[in-house]
Amino acid sequence: MIVEDSVVRALASRTLTLLRAQPSTLPDPAAEPVVKSAPSTRTGGVDFSSWHRAASYLVGVRATVYDKRRTFLQWQDPESRVEHEAWSNIDFNHLSSVSDVESVDRRWILFLVIVNIDTSVVNPATGQAVTEPTHPPIPEDDGPKFVVTKGDTTDPRSTAPLHALHKLYAEKSDELIAAAEVQKQTREQMAQEEADQSQPRDNVMWFRPKKGSRYLQQEGGGR
Repeated sequence: MIVEDSVVRALASRTLTLLRAQPSTLPDPAAEPVVKSAPSTRTGGVDFSSWHRAASYLVGVRATVYDKRRTFLQWQDPESRVEHEAWSNIDFNHLSSVSDVESVDRRWILFLVIVNIDTSVVNPATGQAVTEPTHPPIPEDDGPKFVVTKGDTTDPRSTAPLHALHKLYAEKSDELIAAAEVQKQTREQMAQEEADQSQPRDNVMWFRPKKGSRYLQQEGGGR
């Protein structure tokens, strides 16, 4: 492209160069046609796609992982509003890619907050390491398990999200661990890219007006 005009602006720590190329002679793109979906002939025009779906509930789960071995879980039953607590033998970092799970008649949309604590690290403010709270024994070598320490254990719906998560982990632990690792690498890459972009650098911007654009006007009349 041929440069017809240019402007260089000096900013605080970089320069911004604006380059105007030859005006485009291409016609304006045609508007996309609006396509209306036809009613289904197999169902008489009635949409049954939302029928017989499990009811959806949003549940927030705070997962405090100690030494990447055990997890202290806190959540609230979305219906009864009863607060619950439990301990799990799963490292919940491996479940970071899970956004929803299903039980018998419910779909649980997860808002999962994961906090990692390393009990070998000394807190510089106190001079002491964080200790893992006392909890009931949790089986370590008998598959994914959890023990409820607070809340209503008589209503199976209150612990249904945890049962669904532990069942999922038992069936697909390898895939979940791999997905969590990809997530971790993506976050690290994004953080590195953001750090690189924070460094001042010069920028060049091109624009190509079309015929009749106000950017082609000169003082005193058109061009």
